[in-house]
Amino acid sequence: MRNTEDYKKFKYLILIRIVLGFAILIVGASVLKIQQSEEIWIPFYFLVALLFILYISWLIILQKKLLSPSLHAKLLLYTELIIEIAIIHYSGGLNSNSPFIYLPLMSIISSAFLVSAKDVVIYSISAAILYVIASVLEFYQWMPDFLQASYKMEINPINFFYYMIYVRIIVFIGIGYLASVLNTRITQKSDELARFKHLSDNILFQIKSGLITISNNNRIVYSNKAASEILGFSNEDLLGRDWHFIFFGSKDMVNLEIIKQAKSIRGVELTIETKSGQTKIIGFSLSELKNESDETVGKTMVFRDISDIKNLEEKLKIKNKLEAIGELAAIMAHELKNPLTSICGSIEVLKESGTFATKRDQELINVIFKESERLSRTLGEFLAFTGETMLKKERKEILRILDEVLSLIKNAQDFKDNILIDRKYNSKEIYFAFLDDKQIKQVFFNLILNAVQSMTDGGTLTLEAKSYKKDNNNFLKIAIKDTGKGFKKELSERIFQPFYTSKEKGIGLGLTVVKKIIAKHGWHICLESEAEKGCVVIIDLPITS
Repeated sequence: MRNTEDYKKFKYLILIRIVLGFAILIVGASVLKIQQSEEIWIPFYFLVALLFILYISWLIILQKKLLSPSLHAKLLLYTELIIEIAIIHYSGGLNSNSPFIYLPLMSIISSAFLVSAKDVVIYSISAAILYVIASVLEFYQWMPDFLQASYKMEINPINFFYYMIYVRIIVFIGIGYLASVLNTRITQKSDELARFKHLSDNILFQIKSGLITISNNNRIVYSNKAASEILGFSNEDLLGRDWHFIFFGSKDMVNLEIIKQAKSIRGVELTIETKSGQTKIIGFSLSELKNESDETVGKTMVFRDISDIKNLEEKLKIKNKLEAIGELAAIMAHELKNPLTSICGSIEVLKESGTFATKRDQELINVIFKESERLSRTLGEFLAFTGETMLKKERKEILRILDEVLSLIKNAQDFKDNILIDRKYNSKEIYFAFLDDKQIKQVFFNLILNAVQSMTDGGTLTLEAKSYKKDNNNFLKIAIKDTGKGFKKELSERIFQPFYTSKEKGIGLGLTVVKKIIAKHGWHICLESEAEKGCVVIIDLPITS
């Protein structure tokens, strides 16, 4: 692509040279009058014709792209320079008022558009050397006889005067045009450099990692946006400060070992204190900043805030420890639940056998039995929370399961006679869903038992079930409402968290287990409540036809 543009530019410049050559040479020839010619051909006219033939030949060669633009330009420039010096020689001499004395100057101006700056200088020096040599040979009459002109040129003074004005106007315009082109190029390069600098500055300023440049005397000379945000200083405050004070607090606290590690590929971690007094952990690396002479002129420091990563790592360690503790606790709970079940069964047998005749003995056995049941239920919730029981889904009637659980709750010790049950669904309606029968019973049991336990002074337990369609699929919405104490809205997010409870004897795993089972089924559960206005739990689940 670049070569195509060069060929096109070169073609236009040769055409311009033809026009300028015609303007200078043909018009210039009109001010000359040849006298005492003894030759059939006049070298002057021959050279003018040769120059035009040269231009046309180079145009043909250029069109066929036989040479590279650079080589093409150099051959053309040096060839026309030789011809131009000869034209000046045969048109009155290099040391006279030849009307063509400006021809080499026009070629030098043209070279600025065709070749590099270095080649222009070389070409200008070559033109000067050639001109000096020819002038000396001519002045001292050392010019070989075969190069001597056998005629004299007579110049019309008036025509020459106007011609020189005409030529100088062309030279002035050419130099002005050259200056404008060079100025345009300089402006374009300056604009490109400014845009590149703006782009690079913008990229460096906007990257998420902090970046500062440090001089040899340890002063900060540049900082980007991320550096300012991480360190808590404005970019203006950072400039000119000793970087040791920013990162270590003072020069006396500088850790040379950390700086040494920072220069490695991996970098190093460092705990710093920001301007506001906040403690942060950063990962940073140092590298030397060198100039074009490979001299060290400073350092660059790249760093990022890894406090969140470190906090996550710490939480992960705690999580792993808790998982290990949880596994151990689950094993212990399982081992405790088996003998506890035997104890409960034995107490039930003793209670029914009538062995304990006195009223006090019966009260004590009831307390033992009640607390054993509560402990067994708690261990069951704990095992459900820590375990990863596989779902055994089957197609079941969801409302029949709800009725079965409701019957169990009615016979539970926590259920009181002053609690009214309002069942707002028709038990004869049949809704099938794919579910794990045992686990969903546990969900309903926990939710209804919580509702019952919240109504310490009695109240109404309302159960609703409504089907609806969404995206051509059938769903069932089950709502369990109570008129108990309820809780504040801001606690709704915490209510399903492990070990959060408002009960005096609870451990806060019932609702956590419920949430876990519902999530495993792919259902949705939400809880709405207001203090002293009761609570409603809503479960949305897909049903089959």
